[in-house]
Amino acid sequence: METITTRQKENEVAQTVQCYNALDGKFGTLLENNDYFVTSPNSETMYMPNLGPCRITQRKDFYYGADDHLLYPQPFIPFRCHWASIPRRPLYDSDPLAKWWKSLPDNAFIMENGAVEGLGKWDKKHVARYRKDVDAIRARAFSYKMARRSTGKEVNELVSVLNEQLYRTLHYLTSMVFPLLRAQQLWATFRRWYLELLGALDWVEIMKPIMDGQELPTSSSRKVASKAMGAFVHHVRDCENLFVASIPLWYIRPRSELANVQIRDKPTDIHSPATIKICTEPFSNRIIYQGRADDTQKALAIEKHCLEVIDCGNPFDSVLVVHNTMSSSSDSPPTSHFRIVKKSKNTKKKRESNRVAPYTLSKPTSCPQPQRDKFAEIRNEVSLPVADVWVKALNEIDRTLRPPKDSGKNSGYAFPDPNMILFAPKEKRFRMLKSWTRFRAVLIFRHMMPASFTSGAWTSEQWRILLALSETYTSSTSNDGFMAKQRQSVYHLLSECFKFHKLKLNLDNVNTHVFSWRNREVPVRYLNDDEVVKEIVWELFELNFRIEFQALHRRLCVTERQPSRNSIGAKSFEGIYSCFYDSKNVNNPTQVDFDGASKGLAAINLEDRNPYMLPFCRVLVQWPGGDIGTELLKNCTVESDLMQSQLAKLENWAVPFYCQSFYSMYGRPPIIPHCLDKLTTLPEEVYSDYGDPVSD
Repeated sequence: METITTRQKENEVAQTVQCYNALDGKFGTLLENNDYFVTSPNSETMYMPNLGPCRITQRKDFYYGADDHLLYPQPFIPFRCHWASIPRRPLYDSDPLAKWWKSLPDNAFIMENGAVEGLGKWDKKHVARYRKDVDAIRARAFSYKMARRSTGKEVNELVSVLNEQLYRTLHYLTSMVFPLLRAQQLWATFRRWYLELLGALDWVEIMKPIMDGQELPTSSSRKVASKAMGAFVHHVRDCENLFVASIPLWYIRPRSELANVQIRDKPTDIHSPATIKICTEPFSNRIIYQGRADDTQKALAIEKHCLEVIDCGNPFDSVLVVHNTMSSSSDSPPTSHFRIVKKSKNTKKKRESNRVAPYTLSKPTSCPQPQRDKFAEIRNEVSLPVADVWVKALNEIDRTLRPPKDSGKNSGYAFPDPNMILFAPKEKRFRMLKSWTRFRAVLIFRHMMPASFTSGAWTSEQWRILLALSETYTSSTSNDGFMAKQRQSVYHLLSECFKFHKLKLNLDNVNTHVFSWRNREVPVRYLNDDEVVKEIVWELFELNFRIEFQALHRRLCVTERQPSRNSIGAKSFEGIYSCFYDSKNVNNPTQVDFDGASKGLAAINLEDRNPYMLPFCRVLVQWPGGDIGTELLKNCTVESDLMQSQLAKLENWAVPFYCQSFYSMYGRPPIIPHCLDKLTTLPEEVYSDYGDPVSD
């Protein structure tokens, strides 16, 4: 870059100051190819613009390098105009905003002890410093919304969505365990939503009224604008708008226009991404965006990537890998596939001869158990209440509409089928719950991973083998014996899930006397307590239903889940949030709120289901075959005006339509939502008195 001045004499400079405008420049610089020059009317620092195509990847500091609008000025994009008003990174740590560009220290991430090494949580004490700022900016966003509505003006959609994403991300990162790398990615996304919301509010509340001539610039507005990131602009109108609001700008023009521009002086500094030491080392080689730096698609690509960090994958997109035979030539189970052995008439004697003590559990002679009807409810001492409309819809599924087995659809389960646990005898149920609570955090997190067969839905048999694991079968167990090999296969399947995040499965590092439940350590004997069992089973019903609902919507909704030009995230997906009591969690359905266990779509009374059933219907009408629901919804704009008969008609269409749609897509009945009457309150002393180990 070469600095330029068109007026050298001090008296000439003094004479031109008064008529100085947005198209003139305090400073000017020729770009390296000398075809363009850049001027700034209101900044004493010059930045080197990127005129060519950009290639965006996430960097090791979890930013996007020189193409990140939190680190470096970007070309002005009208549909993301608030990028220009996002504050610049402060030079001094004493600035209250400085912490929003920093990563949390190493001691802020607390590792958890369990079956998987490498999972942990952010320390609440460190997060608390940021939560105060979040509360303040959310209060500001609420005041803005109320002020706009009181005057009959439209609320900026981007502000609303950024506010919502900020809240959801904070809730997410403080309520689950993660590998360190994913926790750092999530933290970076949380910081990004905050700074973008701050920039968006500054734009709509301070900058835009000045640009529109509704307000005059003040010392306060100029102070806010002077700290803004600013932008490179190519158009006169954008240049004038930013100049009026005092936002730093750098106007890029062809060299042929240089003679008509007055430029006062040389810049004091010329910055480039290299001079301000922006990290360029990649976190991954995945290309997030490649194209023009001033294209709206660039902004959408960055936002889509941020959403993926906090989004839950679709386990039904992964092809289920099941093999018919197990190789006998290898002593170790495969690490890339999970193998299921099909029983044949000739395998029984072979299995008996290969059985080696003490790794084989002898089975008592018993009568064969009856087969479970997957289209009917199980009724026993730990069954959960369920609305009749769901039970009836499940039972009345038209089984002739099952898709062909070779359709390639994954018809497994995202989580263990809770009915499989309810159907088991009490002793077996205890073992299954013990295994589930041991691996629960891991098996929930795996849906945050890139799509693969390890993060996909598993068959009932795969889940059954996993839940049959006991602490006597660990990574050091011999591979002798048929069941030992089966269990080792599950062990290796779990291990494959976590290689990307550098996790290590360690079954030896498990306290078998307690299990973790609702952020407390509980004695394992309480897995025989009916009320505790109900809580665990309810969570499994809710987890399965939420993921199945979203997966089916992704398959059937005609609107692709892409960020819109004026929002972040797809509108077609936003309707799912309001179908649940804890709408803040549904962005990631692997979180559930126990306070809403008796509310929502599973509520027993129709009136209690109404606030959630209507949004449910509005989602379903987007699916093929939803025309009937569209007709029923025509006169249902105000929920309070709906009659009992109208609600019943809507529900009697929506629930069977959902159940049939799921069956026709995946070839099995869906997991339906259930209700939990009350939460268990265990005596405080049980949390410290673990008692004697409970034998399997």
